[in-house]
Amino acid sequence: MPLHTSSVASTLTSNCLNVSEPAGSPRKRHVSGGNWFYRLGNDTRERQLANATTKVLSGTNAVEYNYIGNLVTAGSAVVQDVDAQTCYQLTDTGPNTVRLYTYLCFNNRSAATITANGFCVFDFDVDGTIGNDVVQPLFSTSALKSWTMTDGLSTGRLTGPGCFGAAAGTASQIAAAMTNGSVDTFFPDVNAGGIATPGNYLLGLEFQTILFPGQSVCFPVYIDFGVNGEVPPIVPEPSTLAMAGVAIGAFVLRRRRR
Repeated sequence: MPLHTSSVASTLTSNCLNVSEPAGSPRKRHVSGGNWFYRLGNDTRERQLANATTKVLSGTNAVEYNYIGNLVTAGSAVVQDVDAQTCYQLTDTGPNTVRLYTYLCFNNRSAATITANGFCVFDFDVDGTIGNDVVQPLFSTSALKSWTMTDGLSTGRLTGPGCFGAAAGTASQIAAAMTNGSVDTFFPDVNAGGIATPGNYLLGLEFQTILFPGQSVCFPVYIDFGVNGEVPPIVPEPSTLAMAGVAIGAFVLRRRRR
């Protein structure tokens, strides 16, 4: 299942990953789009990663964005000594399935202890239609949370090892949750029982951690697509991923603030 991935992120814009079929495919269509958001310290709203200081391509299947000294917190104050990095990497493909791996990392260069939240929010239009999404009940264990969305014969899945909370809903519902002034934005999980009524929905995951001086923490997310009736494979539990050599550092460092 060949997919072209592109990002509109640059030194002047916000970071938004868009996935579409290749230009020469029988019906070129938008497949998915999503963003990483963050919240630092005592901020009461999420902020979208923007104004990347560098962009690094790795071969033909990965792109990395760095945000050095330009993150902001409450009152739009710049946090000079906290940096961020995001990456999108194509990891596994098949005739009818594809997997993207993404992460958000924070690096605390300051002498202070800082709380940090990361939000990964994606819109799946996997069957090329809008308004026919059905969200399955949230799969949740102590080690990960995973959303599955179906659209006709196509499936999208968003999985976060070590994530704190999860949400599914319309764009307005997700936006309202992320600006509610609470550090526990997606707790309890939003629409954990799924959404059976077809509509246009987003899937979101929230991560939490404490950044100690000199510490770096990463939040990992897997984005899966399946078409022609084939459902993508389930992401393994973090222990299995660790044995396979996959970096998933965030799940052991998160703090649950309830």
